[in-house]
Amino acid sequence: MIGYDSLLERAFDGYLIKTYLPDNSVIESFWEKQELEGYNKFEINTVHVLKWYDMSLIKVKQNGEAVILSSNAWYHLNWIGMNLEIPWDKDYFFELFG
Repeated sequence: MIGYDSLLERAFDGYLIKTYLPDNSVIESFWEKQELEGYNKFEINTVHVLKWYDMSLIKVKQNGEAVILSSNAWYHLNWIGMNLEIPWDKDYFFELFG
């Protein structure tokens, strides 16, 4: 899936802004181009992904979509997928962007 290794791969214009917070959390912001139904239709949204130090995640898009993934949910998804090397698993990424 595009962007699994780095959210920069998902960035429409090639820019990714990272903001480091005092509690070791990180906010990653970028523009994402999303295809819509129909020929040559798409929308561009600003996306913010907040990664807390405890591995909880929140993704918020400009169009109003919000996804919250707690650290417990991340662990559960990782366990189901049998990718036991946290944080190198990718199951959470499918939940955020799938």
